[in-house]
Amino acid sequence: MADNNNLELIHNALKNLQSVLKDRFELEEEIESLPQDLKIKQNALNSANAKYLELTENFNKAKNDYSTNSIKYDEAKTYREESEKKMDEISTQREYEALSKQIDDAKIKEQSLLKARTVSQAQVKELEEQLADQQAVCDSLTEEVRCESEKIEVTISEKQKLIDELDAKSLELRGSL
Repeated sequence: MADNNNLELIHNALKNLQSVLKDRFELEEEIESLPQDLKIKQNALNSANAKYLELTENFNKAKNDYSTNSIKYDEAKTYREESEKKMDEISTQREYEALSKQIDDAKIKEQSLLKARTVSQAQVKELEEQLADQQAVCDSLTEEVRCESEKIEVTISEKQKLIDELDAKSLELRGSL
């Protein structure tokens, strides 16, 4: 009879130990699965940052194009104006025709450079807006990742405390065997 009581106590202790260990393993699995959402958000943040860098590169290129087109336009305009001033100094029909053609070519070049400058200026403005929007996306995702990280750290800490309690209970149950 004493052996039956002893076996029953051992059986109950083993059942309790099994339950404690099952709970412990479930907590460990939960801790392992917690960072999955964070990884997804981190990947989204990395993609957003990469897009921001690409937009920044395109923006800088567009600014350089605008600057180059502005300089070329100013040079073409100055050349045309100087050519027009020379009209007062010509004396022959041949010089007039040559200078007139030169002025017409300069006007055409000036107009095409003005169009190019306007297009690149519009592109700069558009990219500037896209950069601002992308910066807002990056900031938002950064904040989400930070909040999610903090939440996960707190949850892991709480679950680790429960695991520690279960470990202590497990040791106690093993000691009673």
